Amino acid sequence: MPTNNAPINRRQLVSGSLAGAALIAIPGTAVAHRGDRHAPGLVSKRLTLPSGVASGDVSSNSAVLWARSSGPGRLHATLQAISADGAPLRGRFARGLRLTSGWTNPTSDHTAKIFAGKLPSGTRLKVTYAFEDERGRMGERAVGTFTTAPGKRFGPRTSAAQSFVWTADTAGQGYGINEDIGGMRG
Repeated sequence: MPTNNAPINRRQLVSGSLAGAALIAIPGTAVAHRGDRHAPGLVSKRLTLPSGVASGDVSSNSAVLWARSSGPGRLHATLQAISADGAPLRGRFARGLRLTSGWTNPTSDHTAKIFAGKLPSGTRLKVTYAFEDERGRMGERAVGTFTTAPGKRFGPRTSAAQSFVWTADTAGQGYGINEDIGGMRG
């Protein structure tokens, strides 16, 4: 077998190193593509919001914030006053009001509820929701908005249009529709 005793130049050294690195990386890539569940990962599982988020029972100065987590955690909600186009407003809620719920568990179906009080009346608020797990890691974030009802301001009470929307399977399977009285009436 002939041998070459000529010194290795820099180009040959770099090419050989890159080829060696590629050969080492290929077996690891093949394991990852086989779906080996025991291979270590860099991404940890974070809490998600499988049912979305909600706000309700909104009054002129309060609201109830709801969210459900994919596991045990506590809900963090940040409220910020915004304009009609979504720009942050100046004033008391410019930096945001931060609220935290208690810990959820399987008994509560990992659902958290936060009462947000002392809110400004007639104000649109953006809410950022996220659950924190037992290790202090924040999970998936979701954003919602709501507007508090108008309240008493300097002088007479203000008023604004209100709408109530309701939907459900009212006449499922044909029951509930009585054509003798003109169909469904509200």
